[in-house]
Amino acid sequence: MNEIKTFLNSGLLKQSSKNMYNSIIKEYFKAINKKNKISQYFQETEQQHRQDIMKYFNYLQNKNSHSIKTKIRVIKSLHDYHEIQLPNIFYKKIIKTQPTRAITRDKIPSKEILKEWLSNSKTKENALILLLATTGLRIEEALNLEPSDINTTDYTEEPYPITVRPETKTGNTRLVFTTQETIDTINRWLKLRPDYIKHKKEKHYKYDTGNKDKKLFPFSYKTALRILKTTLKNTKHNQKDKITNRYEYHYHSIRKYFKNTLANIHNIPSDIPDAILGHEEKLKEIYNRFTPEQLRENYKIAIPYLNIFESQINYKKLDEKQQVFQKTLSEQIKENQLLKDEIALLKNMITNYNNRIKNKKSLTYKDFINDLEKS
Repeated sequence: MNEIKTFLNSGLLKQSSKNMYNSIIKEYFKAINKKNKISQYFQETEQQHRQDIMKYFNYLQNKNSHSIKTKIRVIKSLHDYHEIQLPNIFYKKIIKTQPTRAITRDKIPSKEILKEWLSNSKTKENALILLLATTGLRIEEALNLEPSDINTTDYTEEPYPITVRPETKTGNTRLVFTTQETIDTINRWLKLRPDYIKHKKEKHYKYDTGNKDKKLFPFSYKTALRILKTTLKNTKHNQKDKITNRYEYHYHSIRKYFKNTLANIHNIPSDIPDAILGHEEKLKEIYNRFTPEQLRENYKIAIPYLNIFESQINYKKLDEKQQVFQKTLSEQIKENQLLKDEIALLKNMITNYNNRIKNKKSLTYKDFINDLEKS
């Protein structure tokens, strides 16, 4: 395992790629039945390495072409790092035997399907799904966020800016935005997050207590995939492609939902969705033409279309209304008490007058004025 750790921590990989590389390498050694022989593996002959890579290639045959290419390139990087340099033509032949496009056709969820997912998930899952659906973030970018990356300090109303960290696919920092609906859900998740981390540390002694604790979502890419898998199963949307055996819905489907939603809003310039999505070829051009505030104003147009629940609960405004109601109620209680006191006084005066009449005492105007003054 030291050979794998050395490779992953060599500085050649972006922080956001390490988990993916680690997962693929583990899958590789499991597929070639050498999970417990990793140290000996790097001492084998070139012919043995060729056979192992071909064995892994055959193991991947039910995957789509893009996935196979990615995994083979990861294994090539591992071998190159340990100076097991098989000819490039060997890898090229493997990659060229695959179709040039992915076999699985991605399905894009509708707003109704997203509602189903959110209605059948817990707060943690809801926060992640809403964040992806309203920002267009890649799943790796969302998992790399820290709570401080969401700016709710300088902005008191939607949309709220989020700074995407550079340790991601493009290596660029950029701004995205999100809705009040998402922020409310994230705030509820942040209240539960400390208990989640505490539980993970108590239950799993191998739980990473380092940088993961700082993340908005302190769990791995693998855990995120398991979360989506559970959500799909609970809502009966877990159908798989018959050829590739891959789920028809995945995290990239939510990113496509965001792109399609913005693309169908006529008031938003067509290249702004590309900038928010982080398409590298558009970033410089867009940031030269639009200020961050202008991007925010354009995003504001999309908010009614991005809100998943039409009758969303705005907890901040609800609290403000509650405070106004409490203040009004308090004033009315005081006013009612004054009225009660006045009524009691008038009742007392009427009782006195009735007693005088019974006793046949005269009630002059002067007596009436004196009684008022005393009261």
